[in-house]
Amino acid sequence: MGKKSNRFLGFTSPPSLPRHPWIYVNDPTTNTPHVSSLKGIIGDCSILHRSNDGDANFEARERLAASLDTLKDDAFGAGQNVMLITENLADSKTTDKLETATTIREQAIKGGRNFASVNLYLQDGTKENDKATWGPNHLELAITNMTVREVAQKIYSWLFTVLSPTEHVHLLPIAKLQAVDKQHFADYDYCAIADTKSHSKDAKIQFVAVIVTKPVVIPNTQRLQWTVADKSGLGNFYFQYRGDTSQYTWDWVLALRPGDIKALPRMPMIQVKESRRVRIAKFPLRAAGSAISGVGLALKTVGHGVAKLGDITSMGKSSEWVPSGDVVVAKDGKMKKIDWSATFEKESKDRTAKVKAAMKKETPPKEKHSEAESDRSTLRWSEYENEKAIISEKEFC
Repeated sequence: MGKKSNRFLGFTSPPSLPRHPWIYVNDPTTNTPHVSSLKGIIGDCSILHRSNDGDANFEARERLAASLDTLKDDAFGAGQNVMLITENLADSKTTDKLETATTIREQAIKGGRNFASVNLYLQDGTKENDKATWGPNHLELAITNMTVREVAQKIYSWLFTVLSPTEHVHLLPIAKLQAVDKQHFADYDYCAIADTKSHSKDAKIQFVAVIVTKPVVIPNTQRLQWTVADKSGLGNFYFQYRGDTSQYTWDWVLALRPGDIKALPRMPMIQVKESRRVRIAKFPLRAAGSAISGVGLALKTVGHGVAKLGDITSMGKSSEWVPSGDVVVAKDGKMKKIDWSATFEKESKDRTAKVKAAMKKETPPKEKHSEAESDRSTLRWSEYENEKAIISEKEFC
């Protein structure tokens, strides 16, 4: 067997998950209930209450910066998402709010993380001339005629519009990113992206992840490639087009959009061993989706068509783990890996040869002889190599 191609290996090292963003929220109401409600929506996250004791002078800002320096949330933990930093300032304290937000934003940038700010107000928000000082990720929200829950939900929805899909995982409760598809993949266990290697190659596992990038066709292949993220990290996935039967899955994958949350079952892997005489690892084969029908079959097809790119790995010179959909069992019982590019190329060549053969078999129509004139039609191929049409010439006697 020839040397294994490395053309897909460059896609297996996506960038690391971004750090938790810091969100500044000024809540003018007593006990800042809107921030508490927002924390309840996000799940397990931390709240840092900014004290308003004393003047907002240089020393106060230094104390705030020192407090931010002590936040040790660089490593992503299951019990912590974003950091909510809150103040309780009146509508008229715009200057104080801006000084606090500016300090937090600077420390966030220096710490390699994103920042967003929210100014809740009862009557008077930030004046138009001062709004740019907040920065691009800022929300002004009047809360007089809104419930606490409505305000929190408004902030939560807005955060998804200013933060990138890779940062969305920090906003999502753990339970939402572990909501597996039990209806169609009941025998598939949940697996975090970072834990893939802890499962056997032939294990039935499914991921629940945020779609980070829109699927694109990898050049010179019949594969769709896209990136996803969960709380454990990022991963690259692919779908291999396998003919007409995989068209539904191809369209389903193409419809994925950044920010979507999807359950993605991994296609089971089969170990194919090759030498001069092919050695095959025993594997219980059965038709995918044979026990289901209707819509369930379509969904099952989608699941089985999704495989994690990182799982196509070499097991030494004579062994390779291959997605079950890329394996064919020949008449002699031997298991072989399908080269889809070569398969489709051969299909194209065979079709072209068939058309050419059919054209050569065509015979010219015979014309009746007339007493007045004798028409004789002769057929000849064009003298031009690229011209496929047959040219008809009429000779008069």
